[in-house]
Amino acid sequence: MKFSNKIEQLSKNPKRHAFSEGNSLTIELPKLEVKITLFYALSKNLEGEVIVDHASYKTDLHGPYLGVLDGFVSLMDSKAVEAIDRFPIKELDYFLRDEQATPCISAYTDQMYEILSIGEALKNKVFNKTEYQGPVLEFNFLESSVSEQLDFVEELFSYHFYNKNHYLSKYEIDDIEDNIFKFNTFDSVGDDDGTQIQEFLEYHLKFKLKVIINQ
Repeated sequence: MKFSNKIEQLSKNPKRHAFSEGNSLTIELPKLEVKITLFYALSKNLEGEVIVDHASYKTDLHGPYLGVLDGFVSLMDSKAVEAIDRFPIKELDYFLRDEQATPCISAYTDQMYEILSIGEALKNKVFNKTEYQGPVLEFNFLESSVSEQLDFVEELFSYHFYNKNHYLSKYEIDDIEDNIFKFNTFDSVGDDDGTQIQEFLEYHLKFKLKVIINQ
């Protein structure tokens, strides 16, 4: 597995690995075989949303995934807690890249998605939710903006595939235009993967669509 120089540097000199007073949450990350304690401060923005003011962590994790973790915790600042469980992996990827055209990691891994699951754990803690029930399927998809549609599809994939070692977890929605859903992957594409994604989306969205996979 190849990681960016930025990840390697953060793993050796993390910027958010520090104890902090205030709110805390201890999370098990079984794929990384480690626990982390997340420290966080909250406030409200002008729209009244609860946001993360500042986050830091303590952990015994070592190696490049410590750099990925550090990058994710840095990006939590100013994020709305209500949406932090749907944090786009591509935002973390771009943040950790050395060059814009080169991914920060040779393939998105279960460990990377597990790090993103910290956002769901924080949301559940803040809003006293014991279990995430998946996206609200009454969402009016066709009358929503493209940005909202992308967020919804990402939430569907997060709930059904990401962090569950599912073979479709390697795909990420990139764009939607005229009922054409474009996905990216840094891994090999299975012969029936496009069909499986199409059938999955048509089942949940209740209309016919087309899936294109970019590599």
